[in-house]
Amino acid sequence: EIIRLLFNYGGKLIVGDEEGVELSLAAFLLHELEEITFENKLFAKVIQVYQSQLAIGEVPTDSFFIQHPEQDISNLTISLLSHTYQLSENWKKKHDINVKQEAEILKEAGINAVNHLKVRKLNNMIRENQDKLSTAKDPQEVERLQKMHMSLAAIKKELSKALGAVILR
Repeated sequence: EIIRLLFNYGGKLIVGDEEGVELSLAAFLLHELEEITFENKLFAKVIQVYQSQLAIGEVPTDSFFIQHPEQDISNLTISLLSHTYQLSENWKKKHDINVKQEAEILKEAGINAVNHLKVRKLNNMIRENQDKLSTAKDPQEVERLQKMHMSLAAIKKELSKALGAVILR
């Protein structure tokens, strides 16, 4: 989702903070992702390209990635830029219902995408911690792992709350 947002709207300006500073969605998302590593090597490559381009003051465009020399990046770009669905104009015309388009809520879409990624990462960390806890013998190690589990669960709860998600386990 993050890569799709970058390809589609990376160069669009959003208000980044309370002071009203405008920055590109790409700069905003990369700032939010500073401490996150992507396990998918292709996604990690795309993030790396964005980082290097932003470092020289450029926001890469969709055509930059479509024409990228690495075919896997080019193919990913093409697949994520194609829009499968389009909202019917009848919502507004017939029913007088104004549905916000993704381009109108980019900051929120970006924050939600980052938070979803963080929740997935936290789930992995919780699973790894539980595996360690199940094999731990030393009482001090068990206590440390239990505290770690409580911290991870609390962070996950906060992120899920921000997403409006219900935690089932």
